[in-house]
Amino acid sequence: MTQEQGLTAIDTITSYGKKTPNGHNLWWKQDESAIIMWKGVESEYKSTLELVKTIDLSSNHLTGGIPNEITSLVGLVSLNISRNFILDHSSTYGQLHLLDFLDLSRNKLSGVIPMSIAQLTYIGVLDLSYNIV
Repeated sequence: MTQEQGLTAIDTITSYGKKTPNGHNLWWKQDESAIIMWKGVESEYKSTLELVKTIDLSSNHLTGGIPNEITSLVGLVSLNISRNFILDHSSTYGQLHLLDFLDLSRNKLSGVIPMSIAQLTYIGVLDLSYNIV
């Protein structure tokens, strides 16, 4: 495999802007799309937000619940919202099919664990410690 072939895993992106020394573009248009294989599942992504794989919002003094905007990031693999003051964990996690790591430890969660967490088929690490669940 050549270096050029190795860098074309995201080969359907329509791009513009500055070029790297290898001739690859640095900026992408809004109409970008990409086909990516992750854990044996091929997915087509239609926007940059779908390419987000990891979010770490730990220790940020967050309160309330987990926003639907986060739980709708279908390409998310790792989500760390530990060490905050999250009270509500009723968010639907069912869209996060690729989620492998979910850390909600050391928050203020209480009650029943949502059934949508049981739908996370790729989950490898689930940390709900230091809550009242």
